[in-house]
Amino acid sequence: MNKKPVSYLQTDKRWKNEPYRVKGENSTIGSSGCGPTAAAMLIETITGKTYTPVDACKWSIDHGYKALKQGTYYAYFRPQFEAFGIDCDMMNWKKSYGNPDHQNHAKMLEMLKAGYYIIALMGPGLWTSGGHFVVVWWENGKICINDPASTKPARLNGDPRTFFSQVNYYWWIDARKFNAEADRPIMSEVETEKPAIHIVTKGQTLGYIAKKSGTTVAELAEINGIKNPNLIYVDQVIMLEKTARAAAEKLATMGIIAAMTYWTRQAEVIEYLDILLIQAAKVAKRTGRKAASAKAGVAALVAAGVINTPDYWLGLVEKNTPNMADLLRALGGAV
Repeated sequence: MNKKPVSYLQTDKRWKNEPYRVKGENSTIGSSGCGPTAAAMLIETITGKTYTPVDACKWSIDHGYKALKQGTYYAYFRPQFEAFGIDCDMMNWKKSYGNPDHQNHAKMLEMLKAGYYIIALMGPGLWTSGGHFVVVWWENGKICINDPASTKPARLNGDPRTFFSQVNYYWWIDARKFNAEADRPIMSEVETEKPAIHIVTKGQTLGYIAKKSGTTVAELAEINGIKNPNLIYVDQVIMLEKTARAAAEKLATMGIIAAMTYWTRQAEVIEYLDILLIQAAKVAKRTGRKAASAKAGVAALVAAGVINTPDYWLGLVEKNTPNMADLLRALGGAV
């Protein structure tokens, strides 16, 4: 059984009108702060230290995890919890919306029973018309929910099959030591996907990251285009594997792209897109700006040595490949 987590509402009058925004929008904690509010509940629960939605939203803004005219980047949760010494990660990239029998739900239940907390991203339905993060915990053999935007019983203790039908993705938060009773051993590890990236914190070295991720300094240096492995910096994002998923997560964490799940999937069907993402993630340094046009973005990518076939990428834009022009502008502005 999990210990009942602290409950916070993003709509609390103390902070609902406080800004949670980046330049170009007017969003507030009440309108867009469900992700940080969910994180705040669990951080305060596990650490015992006061950590309100105001604190969590400020951390998200300060570290570049607020998405323009959207909510919070998926990449927010892992580094936010890591800042408090708490392990957290996305369960996997398999979307379960509309499939109440998806294997992710059984895996989620196993983790709840083992003492983990879960954050779930809900899709359209009972909890939201778009996307909404909620906290999930386990008590007396049933799923319980802390909803950052509601105290309605149907949204806190509703039908499990309805819940399973409307979940998009899960993030796990390892609270087993916190939830373990004195006479109950901590359960064994639940298998999860290998993290795709690592965010460097003060005092860490590439050797430390390599040991932690089960790889080598040379491999990490090659994957990330690091010429001097002894020079890494606080808040630098290190890819742990040479995949489109790792590259998309790194680019999203840096605030260069928003829809990392979308681009990870597109890389499976658009030829050479995986290479573009990986090469761009190696050299990307700047955030918060885009090239003036897709053509300018492609020119910048060529100049940076990321691509050498500009006509191919501009051809995809001419064919109206969805969102390709925006991607090329974003990547071109970041290299």
